[in-house]
Amino acid sequence: MITRNLFTTKLAIILTGMFLGLAICMQAQAVTYNSSASGPWTTSATWGVGSGYPGSVANADEARINPGHVVTLDATILDLNDAYTSGTLALTSNNLEVNNEIHIGGLGGPGIVTRSTGAITSNSMRIEDGSTFTFGTGDTTASLYLWSGTVNVTTAATSNVTGYFEKSTPGTISLGAHMNVGSGPVYIGGGGASIMNMNGFNVTTTGQIVFGSAGASTTDGTGRLFTNNLFVNDGSLAIVRGGTVTGSINWGGGGNTLRVSQDGGQLDGLTEDNSSGGALNFSGGTLDLVFDGSPSGALGVNPATFDWAFRWKGDHELALEALIGSSLTSSATLTAAQVRYIALDDYTYVGFEQQQEAVPEPSTFVLAALGLAGLGLLAWRRKKGNC
Repeated sequence: MITRNLFTTKLAIILTGMFLGLAICMQAQAVTYNSSASGPWTTSATWGVGSGYPGSVANADEARINPGHVVTLDATILDLNDAYTSGTLALTSNNLEVNNEIHIGGLGGPGIVTRSTGAITSNSMRIEDGSTFTFGTGDTTASLYLWSGTVNVTTAATSNVTGYFEKSTPGTISLGAHMNVGSGPVYIGGGGASIMNMNGFNVTTTGQIVFGSAGASTTDGTGRLFTNNLFVNDGSLAIVRGGTVTGSINWGGGGNTLRVSQDGGQLDGLTEDNSSGGALNFSGGTLDLVFDGSPSGALGVNPATFDWAFRWKGDHELALEALIGSSLTSSATLTAAQVRYIALDDYTYVGFEQQQEAVPEPSTFVLAALGLAGLGLLAWRRKKGNC
């Protein structure tokens, strides 16, 4: 029995050693490839090595395209660990899958990506060193960072960014589709001219949206925000058409403005769906309501006839009336008559009655018809008299 147990123990030790050796051997095969010239991806001379190319070892290699080099993806690569390009990555019609992170830039200069129908899939994407990047409709990343230098990025599909977005550098993020990052946060800042052009598209997250993360930011005011918590910090101007906040709206002190700007006959605006009295935390910031046109008149009792730019779940008439002219401003003249709680749907509205076009009474049409008939009869009698 002792001999048998000893044999089993030795066998276990041997097998463990074999597996460790295999793991070490596989790790040793992981290579960082630096481009030495322009050329095809799968040609070893492009990387200055005798054999192999990035992605030839599953989930291990790192590819670095250096400034001035153009590397053409001549095959689909599915098992790359990391990638950098401060040169040009030409995707053509092939796909690149990066299991960890791809850097557009990152080697001391901006990177360029060209394509026909090829796509990039990654766990994380970092745009840096002043790069400009336009997503393809097939590109997907869980996390997107706009990181260093003046960076400009344009999205093309809702699936481009699925979990996290951070803009901590000057430049512009332009939406070419709705952005929905699930529960991930959205940070928009970076100082200087840090801009989000929403282009009529919406930004959605069940987490939080922060304007002014690492510096002031602005938006173009053409989209809507749907989020749990909304923050406006660092002297930011966040302009939106509307949307819904289910948690709280927070201003990080004076000089921060959240502007709800109606457009093109719009009759609604931003909804604060949290009835708590602490759902609005101004701290010296401003909620500015810009109405489409020049509305006037007190609110009635039917929300269907309202032209409103802001509403808050629950009865907050007194709280909102007290803010008029200080933290609550508007392009139109606001008084207590423009703030009304409606028990039917349990919202407090800030707005006006819709402007109704005057519709003539039926009697007006009758009088007009009689007048025309009289003129016709008079013309006929004159003609008959002349005859």
